[in-house]
Amino acid sequence: MRTWWDILSLYETLLVWPLAAFVGFALLRAKSRRGQVVLGVVLCAVFLPYIHRYAGDLYFDHLCKTQAGEFIYRTMDNVEGILQMRPRDGSKDYFDRMRDGDIPEDPWGHTNREARTPWHMIQTYTFIEISAAVLPSPILRRLYDESMFEEPSAGQAFARYTSSDLGSLRSIRKEFSLKPRSLYGFTWREISRPRHRFFNIHAGEIQAVVLASDEVLGRKTGFYRSRPMDICPRGKDDQQTEMFLKKVLRPSPRELGVPLR
Repeated sequence: MRTWWDILSLYETLLVWPLAAFVGFALLRAKSRRGQVVLGVVLCAVFLPYIHRYAGDLYFDHLCKTQAGEFIYRTMDNVEGILQMRPRDGSKDYFDRMRDGDIPEDPWGHTNREARTPWHMIQTYTFIEISAAVLPSPILRRLYDESMFEEPSAGQAFARYTSSDLGSLRSIRKEFSLKPRSLYGFTWREISRPRHRFFNIHAGEIQAVVLASDEVLGRKTGFYRSRPMDICPRGKDDQQTEMFLKKVLRPSPRELGVPLR
């Protein structure tokens, strides 16, 4: 994929204008109507990558203005913990993948923090639960206490990360259970449309939901464009999922570090 974009970039920067000048000169010299039509079509084809790019600019701007942003329908207070309903692929570093042209599903919403170290969210909530099948990679095992990485027993489907020292990862511990303790969860999806793919646009959405009823409490929608590279809403960072969830699934005052009165 990256090789294809390199070839296209070379064409746009070095070849398109000499080729357009040659075809344009031939068009001016053409004497027959048929020759003029054929050369006119060829001239349009020469500029097709530019036409595609600028049409994509207009469509991307339209999506950002009309569909991107946060949409909160209902908030919940005093939330102790949350369930990561759909873990992301954290087998590779996000930035390495993007540099290699290996674009993950939902590149707008994908972050290393959520994909590779989701237990960091206990700095916001008392606990976070994920699928027990999703275990950290050997590289990450060297970064944290080995007590976090025991294997689940048969039938234990969920891993729960907790910390007795709020805001610190030094006291983190991991346990397994048959069912989640969380009342609320979050998930994500890539909204794939043929018109999005045609303009190299990836649409993504993060949702906060009530586990018992699947009610969507809020969602955050964004767009990533690979050519040229652009993203909206702007200001993406490693904590964007967590910051959005805090607005919908509000941690209790004790979890926020404020003493209860």
